[in-house]
Amino acid sequence: MKQGLVPQYLLEQEVSHALLQELGLEIRVNEKQPLLAALELLIEQMLARDYEKLVYFLYRVDVSESKIRSLLDQAAGENTAALLARAIVDRLQEKVLSRQQYMMQADPEAGELL
Repeated sequence: MKQGLVPQYLLEQEVSHALLQELGLEIRVNEKQPLLAALELLIEQMLARDYEKLVYFLYRVDVSESKIRSLLDQAAGENTAALLARAIVDRLQEKVLSRQQYMMQADPEAGELL
């Protein structure tokens, strides 16, 4: 997937909304802690304290089980939280793009949505 197709603020909104809606958690994103870093920190905490909640969240944002297995298999010696954070952001980006394409097909007069 190409990076930069969805504006950063839109990705931040999508991730924040998903975390709040599914887990009741808020994520703080700012210049010192960008989206991936903030999400990675949260995932590290869930890996250490509440793995079940992490699995539930991955399921709710629709990161496929095969993708999770693949990431965990390749994570030997790598930062698992960073790999999972990237997978979540990529999946939410796909959802945003899909939603926009559907809206454009439903209303071609709408033009560019970003």
